[in-house]
Amino acid sequence: MDNLDHLAGLFSVKRKTRRWPLVLLFNMLDVGAVASFVFWIANYPDWEKLRRASRRRRFLVKVGTDLVEDKINRRLQRPRALRKHSKAALRTLNYLNPQKEAHRGQPAEKKRCYLCRRDQDRKTRTSCTDCGNRVCQEHLTTVCDECL
Repeated sequence: MDNLDHLAGLFSVKRKTRRWPLVLLFNMLDVGAVASFVFWIANYPDWEKLRRASRRRRFLVKVGTDLVEDKINRRLQRPRALRKHSKAALRTLNYLNPQKEAHRGQPAEKKRCYLCRRDQDRKTRTSCTDCGNRVCQEHLTTVCDECL
């Protein structure tokens, strides 16, 4: 039991709370994570054998990502319904990149054309296909002048 408490305490989901059902849930998750790792290593003893020191942490990260993978893929089916902080989190996890987010090849937000004078203040959604700089309709070609 001491070894189980030690392993559950190393990578724990416990949070400070006064609600006993949450304490029970956190404890069940911690014990379940240790048990699943023990079963996994029993079935696949050569998994990540060269990097033994951190393989339990890698296992827990893999389990966590596998559990949320379906939900993430469902949310990516409707990227316009995602909120700004959700898109930022998905970009951080490399599920979204600016090119995939762009609607019909155009960036999502308007910015000033980098070739126009500042007093003209022309804002556009179109950009150069090579460098990504914003270009208004007057300066629009498939590739901007600097990239030619």
